[in-house]
Amino acid sequence: MNVEKSRENVKDMAVVICNYNKKDYVKKNIYSLERQSTDNFDVYVVDNASTDGSAEEIIREFGDKVCVIRNTFNLGGSGGFNTGIRKVMMRNYLYVVLLDNDVELKENCMETLYLDMKTNPDIGMMGAKILKMDYPDTIQEFAPSINYDTMTFELNHGGEKDDGELPHLEDCDYVPACALIVQREVIEKIGYMPEENFIYYDDITWGVKCHQAGYRVVANSHAAVWHKGGASVNPTTFGSYYLNRNKFRFFMTYLSTENRELISDLQIREHTERILLDVFEGIYSCQRDGRYNMMKTRMDAFLDALEGVSGKAKEYKIRKREIPEEKFELLIKEKKRILIYINGYWENIRRILFHIYIKEQEWGKKYQVELVDCTANDDRQILGIHVYSKPEKNEKEYDLIFHVCKHIYELKINSVDHIWIDGWRNVISDQDDFESYQLFFPMYRMFKLCFEDRVEECIKKIMKGEEHV
Repeated sequence: MNVEKSRENVKDMAVVICNYNKKDYVKKNIYSLERQSTDNFDVYVVDNASTDGSAEEIIREFGDKVCVIRNTFNLGGSGGFNTGIRKVMMRNYLYVVLLDNDVELKENCMETLYLDMKTNPDIGMMGAKILKMDYPDTIQEFAPSINYDTMTFELNHGGEKDDGELPHLEDCDYVPACALIVQREVIEKIGYMPEENFIYYDDITWGVKCHQAGYRVVANSHAAVWHKGGASVNPTTFGSYYLNRNKFRFFMTYLSTENRELISDLQIREHTERILLDVFEGIYSCQRDGRYNMMKTRMDAFLDALEGVSGKAKEYKIRKREIPEEKFELLIKEKKRILIYINGYWENIRRILFHIYIKEQEWGKKYQVELVDCTANDDRQILGIHVYSKPEKNEKEYDLIFHVCKHIYELKINSVDHIWIDGWRNVISDQDDFESYQLFFPMYRMFKLCFEDRVEECIKKIMKGEEHV
């Protein structure tokens, strides 16, 4: 069949929006699509069995401008997107655009993504610059990277002011599915989004597979969206289960960027320890803070990752989330001037600052926060706060001084010489905290002995293709 002939009357792009119970947000999303500088796309909304009348509202508001696809059950983010992708792949669109329901697009976003994909055929996936909806000129995420040695994801530029100085196209490890465009031929080669995740890490895995197929993955600073994301705190352990299960499974599958055949037994053992340390740090911190339901959910997530359990979690594994008063919040509550030494942990400081902002709104007060990092220059900002190379004042003039670390249980300290804090707001500030820190190590050794053989065996089976990935 003649390809050009088969594409008659077909637009070049199909937009697939996945929605679940966010009818007001998804309507704003569609309105932002109507304001685009190009109309070379069709819009499909996949409704994941919403109970808020989303599907009916979209049909009433937009009529036949939008194709609404209703799922009988909530299939999660990846399952919802795939419902739409399967539908649009039956037509001859050149590109598929994925959008979360809670994004709004800048007017030139679609045209920019389209033109830059068309002129760069070696790019398989391209993501927009993602800005915070609540801080419209602040970057949420741009050109993220995967650090396999620390099992972390670096959002790169997250929390910085959008000053228009980012490179136009920046290569990266993956782009988030809240706003990405992918070539049709890439989907034909690597398949649909991995539905076994249900939600979270599906876009990360997709990006890795795109790289493995020989394509570039890039972020585009000239195409921007505003993303609400995390608008409310889930009262359950839903997010913790899927984030942790899929994270552990991802890092059991992908030890590094190396070819699997080149990975040695020593690398597997070292990677096993990284996984076990990450698991136990989370469990131990929950136990210490009295978040027992969260502790049990994180353990369920780890065991399910080991067993290859996928899809939607069994209901009993998603529990009511306890929210005890944090030690960090107690420390800052009556203070005002706070000095924080970043020590190079940029992702952690972003989490800490955002929590301070939330507390400012809740408590009706304003903190004076100063950030210091010896590697910084005076032009760098995080959430609008300048980062300096040394303190502006004498340390005695601050009410509180924090030192940021990767995780408090990975420190090597013999006493409480500073107040230490990590990205999860675990702190070591007094003797009780220090004693908990000391107990961590013998308990971790016991945990490691119980599980290291199982994790190693799981990794080896995945590498041999004996387990589904």
